[in-house]
Amino acid sequence: MGQKIRMVVLMHTGGTSIPGSTTVGLTRFLKSDPDVVCHINGGPTACSIEEAEKLIAQTSMAIEFVHCGNMKAAAEVGSLVAKHKAFHRVIIGNDAPSETGVVPLGVLRVMSLLAG
Repeated sequence: MGQKIRMVVLMHTGGTSIPGSTTVGLTRFLKSDPDVVCHINGGPTACSIEEAEKLIAQTSMAIEFVHCGNMKAAAEVGSLVAKHKAFHRVIIGNDAPSETGVVPLGVLRVMSLLAG
């Protein structure tokens, strides 16, 4: 609906952070067709690497990495972005303040991680 009125649609992926809420997996993403895959490296948990690769390889969605997520998953998904030459689709966010507090250099830390 939002895209029909020229809104950019964002959708969170990965595990749930609220007990009892539903995990958003690959099937829901492909059906919903958002513009941005938010938190590709998770909040408490990231989506599977297999699902992340399909989202990168089979869609044109922007891919958002966040500091307040899983850094191992960020590095692995970053490698997939390089493999599929999808650098132009990367968004780096902070996702703070969150339960991890305020992270003033969060975006720079994610940039450093992905560049490494």
